[in-house]
Amino acid sequence: MKTQHTNIYQLLALLFFSAIFTSTAQEKPSFEWSQYYNTTSIGMLNPKLDLASDQGFVTYSVEPIPNKTFGNHIYIQSFDAACKIIADTKVALPILDAKEAIYLNTLSTANQLLIFSYLPVKGKSNTLFVQVYTFGQSKISAPKTLVSFPIEKTSNSGDFLFAVSEDNQSIGVVAHLPQIKKGQEQLTFHLFDANTLNELEKKDVSLNYKSKKAYDEVLYLTNDKKGLLVKTVDKNKTTPKTVIVSLQGNQEVTANELPTDDFFVITSKIVETTKGPMLLGFATDLWKGAVANTDRKSKYAFLYDITTQKTLIKHAWTKEVSKKFLGKGFTHLTLKNVIVDQNNIYLIGDRYKEDATAIPGKSFEYDYEYFNGPGIVVKFNVTGELLYESYFEYSQRFKNREQQIGSFYPTLIDGKLHLFSSINMTELSDKLITMDHGEYTLNHTIIDDQGNQVSTPIFDDEVGGKKSSANFCPNTLIKASNTTFYTKAIGSGNQTFGKMILKN
Repeated sequence: MKTQHTNIYQLLALLFFSAIFTSTAQEKPSFEWSQYYNTTSIGMLNPKLDLASDQGFVTYSVEPIPNKTFGNHIYIQSFDAACKIIADTKVALPILDAKEAIYLNTLSTANQLLIFSYLPVKGKSNTLFVQVYTFGQSKISAPKTLVSFPIEKTSNSGDFLFAVSEDNQSIGVVAHLPQIKKGQEQLTFHLFDANTLNELEKKDVSLNYKSKKAYDEVLYLTNDKKGLLVKTVDKNKTTPKTVIVSLQGNQEVTANELPTDDFFVITSKIVETTKGPMLLGFATDLWKGAVANTDRKSKYAFLYDITTQKTLIKHAWTKEVSKKFLGKGFTHLTLKNVIVDQNNIYLIGDRYKEDATAIPGKSFEYDYEYFNGPGIVVKFNVTGELLYESYFEYSQRFKNREQQIGSFYPTLIDGKLHLFSSINMTELSDKLITMDHGEYTLNHTIIDDQGNQVSTPIFDDEVGGKKSSANFCPNTLIKASNTTFYTKAIGSGNQTFGKMILKN
C-alpha cells in the first residue's frame, strides 16, 4: 500500500521518537496492507474481522436496508493472507410465509461463521434459523431450523439465547416460551453438534421465577455440553441476585445463587479452567435499582468457582488504583476480555462511555461521542490467589466512525500479556509538536509477571494520519498465530485491511 508524501518535519519527528522507544523494546513488527476500500461501498459499511488463520481471514458487515425501518443486509468476504478479497457473498436470510427472518447475531467456530436469525409468525410459530459460512466460499449454506415453538401473537413470542462451546464442538440454545401471566418461567434447552447441526438433546425446563416477556440472562456452554444460564434477578431492587442455572441431559436442573452480602455483580463471564468452569468479573457493594449497569461503581474484581459454589476471591481495588478515580469506584467499567493460560486467569476491563446528541434540524440523526480508558488487568490463579493488578493508563475521545480507533486489544504471547492500543502523536511529543492535528499510531504494551508495563509506540510509514493514510484500529485485531495478526485502518472515507507480523 502506498501513501501520500509525508511532511519532512513530521518524518524527522517520527524518526526521533522511534529512536527513543525502539532502544527499550523489541524489534518493530512488519506490516502488509491491502488496497483502499470506500467505507460507503456495499459490504464495507462496518466490517468485522473473524476466522483468522495462516490462510487469511473473513469480514462480515451487517448493513441497514435503505428506506426500510427494519431489516438488514449481511455481506461476507474472504481475504487471503495478503489481505486480498478471494470470495464474497450476500447472505439471503430465510423466508417463511413470504416474510424475511430478522438477523440476530453472528458467532464463529474454528473455521466457520454461524449466522443466526429468527422469525415470529402470528398464530403460527417463532423459529430460530442458522446458516453456515465457510472460509473461501462464495455462498452460504441453506437455512437450518434449529428451534421452533407455537405462538399466538408476535407481541408475546418468546426469545432465543445461543452459545458455542470454547472447543467449538457444540451449540447450545435456550428458547424462552411465551409469557404466562402469573406463571413461572418456561424454557427449552437444546444441544447441537456444531459440525453437523444435528440435535443431540432437548430439555423442557420450568424455573421458579416469574414468567416475563424479557429476561436479563446470558447463556454459556461448557466443553462437556452443559448449559449455564447466568440470570440477574430483581435487578430493579436494591439487592439483586445473580443466579447460575445448570442445564444438562438427564441431570436435575439446579439454580445456585451467588452470595449477596454487599456484593452485587455488574458484569461477568464464564470461562473454562483447569478446575472447571469459573464465573468472574466486576462487582459493587452498593446497588441502585434504576441505574444502568454501565453507570454503576465497580469496587471489586471477583472469581467464583461454579463447581464448588464458592467465591474464591473478592478483590477490592488497591489504594494506588482507587486514588486514580478518587476512591469513588470504577464507573463505566466494561469486561473487555478474559484470557485463560493453564492455571492463570487474566481479567481485563476497559472504561467505556457513549453519548448521543441530536443533530439540529435533522430528524432522528445523532452525533455520537465515545470515551475510552483507563483499563485494568487483574491476574488470578485458579485457586483464587491474586497475582497482580495492573492499571492501564490511557484516555481517548472519539466521534462517530472514529470510534474504531479507540480502546485496545489484549492477547497472550509466550506467557506475557500484550496490549495493543492507539496513541495520539501529540502525547508522544509532550504536545511540543502538533502532528497532523490528531494523528494516531499504534502503541504496544507488554505486562510482565509482576504487573509492570513497558510501552513502545510502533511507527509505520504506511499507516498514520488523516491526510497521509489511515489510522490503525487496534480493537479490530484478530490473532492468527503468536506472531501474525490481521487488522483494519480507517481514513477519511476509506479503510484498508492489513497483516501485522511481530518479530522476536
